Amino acid sequence: MIPVERTSRGLELLLGPLPVDHRGRWLEAALRDTIRSGRLSIGSILPSSRALARDLGCSRSLVVEAYQQLSAEGYVTSRPGSATFVTGGAGEDEGVRTAHPSGAAPGAGEVRGPGSYDMRPGEPDLSTFPRSAWLASVRHVMQQAPDGLFGYGDPRGSVDLRTILSSYLARVRGVLAPREQICVSTGFAQALRLACDIFRAKGIRRVAIEDPSHPQMRNLITRAGMALMPIPVDEQGIRVDELAKSGARAVVVGPAHQYPLGVVMSPQRRAALVRWARDRDGLIVEDDYDAEFRYDRAPIGAVQGLAPEYVLHVGTVSKSLAPGLRLGWLSAPSKLVSTVMEIKSTYDIHSPVLDQLTIAHLIETGRFDRHIRKVRQQYRARRDTIVEAITAKFPDVRVRGISAGIHVLVELPSDISEDAAVSCAAAHSVRCVGLAGHYAIPGPRTPGLVLGYTSTAPHSLGPAIRALLRGLEDARCAAR
Repeated sequence: MIPVERTSRGLELLLGPLPVDHRGRWLEAALRDTIRSGRLSIGSILPSSRALARDLGCSRSLVVEAYQQLSAEGYVTSRPGSATFVTGGAGEDEGVRTAHPSGAAPGAGEVRGPGSYDMRPGEPDLSTFPRSAWLASVRHVMQQAPDGLFGYGDPRGSVDLRTILSSYLARVRGVLAPREQICVSTGFAQALRLACDIFRAKGIRRVAIEDPSHPQMRNLITRAGMALMPIPVDEQGIRVDELAKSGARAVVVGPAHQYPLGVVMSPQRRAALVRWARDRDGLIVEDDYDAEFRYDRAPIGAVQGLAPEYVLHVGTVSKSLAPGLRLGWLSAPSKLVSTVMEIKSTYDIHSPVLDQLTIAHLIETGRFDRHIRKVRQQYRARRDTIVEAITAKFPDVRVRGISAGIHVLVELPSDISEDAAVSCAAAHSVRCVGLAGHYAIPGPRTPGLVLGYTSTAPHSLGPAIRALLRGLEDARCAAR
C-alpha cells in the first residue's frame, strides 16, 4: 500500500443510533463487532473522537474511553497527533501482527508468527530502491518531456530508452543490438511470451529449457502453447549434446548465472550452443536476470555478443531496481524486428512511457550504475553471512552458486530430507523452497534448499539464518 497522509478528518462510520443507556459499553461493543465482522478491515482509519462524538450526539470523553478500551484489547492503535487505525480483527491469524497501514514491515517489538522470515528466492531488497534518484529523474522527465511523448508511440518503446539501453547493454553485457532491435516489455513474463509468439511465427512448436529451471517460467511457456523439452544441466551449463538430440529449434538458458543451480556456462558450452543455433537455424533466449550482481569473478559477457542473429537477449530491472516497475526488454535479431513490432502492438500497444523515460534518465546520469555498485556491496556482505553461518554449523553441507546473483543453493547431506528441511524451517518461522520442485523430470537427486538472501530485511537476516539452522537441526534429529 502506498503511504498516504493519515488523517481522520471528515471520515464517516455507520454504527446506528446510540442507545440512551449504557452508551459507553454499547459504543465499545458496536466498534468491536464492526471490526470483527470485517466491515472495518485492518489498516482502516477510524473517525477522530471529536468527529464521531459529533455524529453520534454524545460526549467526546465517551468516544475516547471506547477507543482506549479497544486499544488495550489490541483492536486499534493510536498515537498522539496521529489517527486511530485498526490493527486486529477478522481473519487475523493468532500470533501474527499485520503490517502498518503505511506499508512498513513489522517492527522489532511486534509479534512474529509463521512465515515471518521470507527466504524464498527471486525478490531483491525493496528497501534499497533509489527513491531520491528516481524522484529526481521523474522530476526531470516531467519538466523536459514534450507533450507528444504522452501519446501513442512505437510498439518497441521509447526511442530514448532504447538508445540508452543499446549503449548500456553494450558497455556492461557485451550485447550488440542497435536501438531498432530492442523492444521494451512489461517485465520478463511479457518478453518470454513475446519470444514464444516469435517461435510460433517461425513454425517452432517445441522449446528446450534447462532442467532444473523456474516452475513459473515453464508454466509461461506451456501456456503460450509450446511443448517443453527439458535438458539437463551440469557443472558447465546446459548439456548441448542432449539439446541436439531433442530436435528442438529454440532454447531458453541463463548462461551468466543459471537458476537455480547458480552454474556459469563455460566458454566451451557457449561455443557449442552457438554452433547448435547456426546448424539448425535455431533461436536462443538468453535470460540475463541477475547478471549485475557478481562477487567473486570478473564480468562475463552475454552469449548474444557471440551470435546476435540467433539470440533473443532478455533483461529486466526486476532484480536491479524492483519487480513492481514491470519493465524489461528484449533484443531481437534484425530479421525478426518487424515480427516483434507486430506482436508487441497486439499486447498493449506499448509499455508505460513515463517509467521508460525515468529509467533512461537514471542510466544516462550514472545514477543507475551507482545504485548497482552500492547494492552489490550490500548483497555480497549478506551472501558471506549466510554462507559462513551455514557451513560453520553444518560442515557437510555444500553451498553452490555463490559467485553471483541473489540466491544460493544449499545441498543437504543424506540424513536431512528436503521436505523435512522445508517443514522444520517453517516451524521456526522461515519460509523457503526446496530444489526438487524446480525439476521438470522427477527422479532421485541430491536434496537441497534454494535460499534467497536479499528479500529479508538486513536487521532480520541474522535471526532468519539462526532460525533456519534450528530448523535444519530439527530435520536432522527427526531422521534419526
